[in-house]
Amino acid sequence: MRGTITVGVIVAVAALIVIIGAVSLTSLDVVSADELPTFSSCNAIVDSFQSRQSGYKGVGIANDLAIAESAAPLAAGDSYSQTNVQVAGIDEADIVKTDGSFIYTLSGTYLVIADADPLTVLSESKLELIYPEQLFIEGNRLLVLGMKTREIEPLPGEPIAKPLLDDMDVISEPRYYPYTISELVAQIYDITDKANPTLVREIDLEGSLTAARKIGSDIYLVSTSYPLYYALEERIVPEFRDTAVSEDYDIVAPCSEIRYLPPVQANSFITVSSFSMTDETPVETQTIVGTAESVYMSYNKLYVAQSYWPQPTLGALVPNIDVLPNSETMTNVYVFSIAGGISYDGLLTVPGRVLNQFSMDEYNNVFRIATTRQSNMRNVDVREPQQTNGIYIFDATTRTQLGALDGLAPTEQIYSVRFLGDRAYMVTFKTIDPLFVFDVADPANPKLLGQLKIPGYSGYLHPYDETHLIGVGKEAIDKGNFALFQGVKLALFDVGDVANPKELSSIEIGERGTSTPVLYDHKAFLFDKEKNLLALPIELYENAGGPSGYGEFTYQGLYVYRLTLENGFELLGTISHSDFVKGALSPWEHADRFVERSISIGNVLYSISPTMIKANQLFELEEAGGISFGEPNSYPCLGCGGIEPAFI
Repeated sequence: MRGTITVGVIVAVAALIVIIGAVSLTSLDVVSADELPTFSSCNAIVDSFQSRQSGYKGVGIANDLAIAESAAPLAAGDSYSQTNVQVAGIDEADIVKTDGSFIYTLSGTYLVIADADPLTVLSESKLELIYPEQLFIEGNRLLVLGMKTREIEPLPGEPIAKPLLDDMDVISEPRYYPYTISELVAQIYDITDKANPTLVREIDLEGSLTAARKIGSDIYLVSTSYPLYYALEERIVPEFRDTAVSEDYDIVAPCSEIRYLPPVQANSFITVSSFSMTDETPVETQTIVGTAESVYMSYNKLYVAQSYWPQPTLGALVPNIDVLPNSETMTNVYVFSIAGGISYDGLLTVPGRVLNQFSMDEYNNVFRIATTRQSNMRNVDVREPQQTNGIYIFDATTRTQLGALDGLAPTEQIYSVRFLGDRAYMVTFKTIDPLFVFDVADPANPKLLGQLKIPGYSGYLHPYDETHLIGVGKEAIDKGNFALFQGVKLALFDVGDVANPKELSSIEIGERGTSTPVLYDHKAFLFDKEKNLLALPIELYENAGGPSGYGEFTYQGLYVYRLTLENGFELLGTISHSDFVKGALSPWEHADRFVERSISIGNVLYSISPTMIKANQLFELEEAGGISFGEPNSYPCLGCGGIEPAFI
């Protein structure tokens, strides 16, 4: 039986619906750093985390699934390729780096340094007590970023048992030491002697890495830490160590200096750290409450996005109510200034959630962000989420909203975004791919200029030149209210006539199940316009027997193309590091030889897998050398098997 509701309660609920159900495009939240409160004590942090755990305040959302500052270089001006980055001049950490003479890569727990010509291993250095993940190089310094664990022993006088939550009637349990926490590790090596890299400095930060950037010799790290607040209240604040200063650990900041946005929306901390690779200036840190999901960096600021789903607690107020207020995903963007050191500037809040770092951009002191909005009207009879997409534009200094475009592509969601100067490009998808072209030159009046609807979608957009785009994605077959993903699709778009964008050329690689890491990691994409060179790793599935069936795994390797406006994509050949058994049960056993990256130095193309580097001549692809290293057959293949992340 449905309960009855008094008039007063109905009015209260209606007010909540008005407050929560809609976001005004002209009054999005903008909060300066000074307006955000700090905690009065460490106990206050613990209490807020425990209260959030026991009383729902909103759900964080993790994303599964750019010379203009907003654009990566259209073509490498040097004789060797560099990491494919979002913003020209701002490097991003990766698993391989080159300076044009040497190649630096990671193989399991080994740091490998190789001479590019002739291709020779110069050193394989076992990295103890750390699992390395990414690299930077700067002159004769090399930075390894990785993870390790640290055991926490009890503090002097600390009780051995206490309730897990003070506000709950639970049985006290002993604290079984040692507790183990995860740490982000930054190790700086002197690589003057390539045969003998020497560790000169180590920085350990409680938490895990979300993003790493480099400007010149300065490193910027964004990490998230999840404290054991239910067991280690005395250690609620993240700790760090910088061996350039001390071998001992210290807290990143006093509890009274840590800011938060009320109500607390995460039981975690965001820490932004900065240090130099070439001197021993102490590491700088700034810590706030939050979770870092996507990170964009300009030459002036760091933008850290955290999505959440606010939801009112109405159960106690109206236990039998049939209709709950509208709610929709929201994104807080925490802004840090990097001018003259790291400082927290404040935040802005927009409706929806970002896809990845390419959803954000700063250009001419204007910040642009694209999101997919999803709202629910929770009703007993109707539970259909409503999706739209939008672009929101702010003054980068004051964070005042300047303009917005909303209500784009209803029922679809963003699959890729690219801001390039005064233009923005967006791909949304449900059953077919609309490529949208926007004019964002006037921040107060962004305009939709044109769109192109074609089968499939582009999950990554890359500039070919100022009037052409490259898209990497999936072909798809429209089935009415859903679509079936097929092989990997490469497309070349002409956006010179902004009102009528066109697809100049496209190809499909493989059948349903075929994939490429470029769809989730842009650093796997190599493009050099001066050489008309495009290369990307492909995991090939064939013999599907129809559009709805997955094919069998038949090949993994680097696909190499010549790309021109006149002839489109011309396959030059493929490069593999292993002989695969056709029809094998799983490709996982070959993961140590899966090609993950490619670089070019002069007229040589290098393909890199976890245990091998091959050299091939451009453009005939004649093999010119190869080296093996590391620990074979010890690499799990994440994402292998060809199964799509979505059910369509």
